[in-house]
Amino acid sequence: MTISFSLPQSKVWAFSLLFFLLASVANAQKSEIGLLLGGTAYRGDIEVRPSTMFQQMRPVAGGFYRYHISKHIALRGQLQIGQLHADEKRFVIPSADDWRVKRGVSFTTLLVELSVLPEWRIFSIGDVDFYAFSGVSAFYFKPNVNYNEPNPIIGDKNLDKNAQYSNFSWAIPVGGGLQWFMNEKTALGFEVSGRKAFTDQLDGLSLSANAKVKDYYFFGNFTISTFFGNKQRGSAGRGSKNVGCPTF
Repeated sequence: MTISFSLPQSKVWAFSLLFFLLASVANAQKSEIGLLLGGTAYRGDIEVRPSTMFQQMRPVAGGFYRYHISKHIALRGQLQIGQLHADEKRFVIPSADDWRVKRGVSFTTLLVELSVLPEWRIFSIGDVDFYAFSGVSAFYFKPNVNYNEPNPIIGDKNLDKNAQYSNFSWAIPVGGGLQWFMNEKTALGFEVSGRKAFTDQLDGLSLSANAKVKDYYFFGNFTISTFFGNKQRGSAGRGSKNVGCPTF
């Protein structure tokens, strides 16, 4: 399946301006900027089971800015661009009459997400911080749906084909991760998170399926970041490399 559509230029500029404004207001000694690379997964009306989730994952990349307010609190602005995908023909968990495989609906969508994420640094073990986060995300999506026509199993698919909805929506992110401080300037990390979307059209399938349940999507990301200023880890409140385990 190919995916070909464009994000309005005005929206791209608005997203980018808001993201970089977050980075411009902070004390440089507590500033951290980084890149992320990982994968996305989806859960919605085109159900994806754990056994097929990795097969249907798609890549995501982006950047973030983090401001360390105190030893245990940080605020992050993050921009991610990736894809979401699911295909019922790859649904290998048996169901009654294998109706999901027979329905055979699939979708792919571009996902552009801007997030504001307060973080709680829970504890440290040596040079590794463990943290949790939540916040709010705004995202752009535009699903390209294959209804596997002719399809006798799906409901009235014209309800979704002709549905009017915004390609922008909101989500509530929740996740956690760890960050290893290699030295005073550089850190590597890994985190996992989930988003509850405030739309059921993420997959382009709603009114002909289950319109009452909103969609979800997930990230697993590796990160690399660098710090600014002459005094980094101490000024950011994360302690020195001599810290034992664990510290609270």
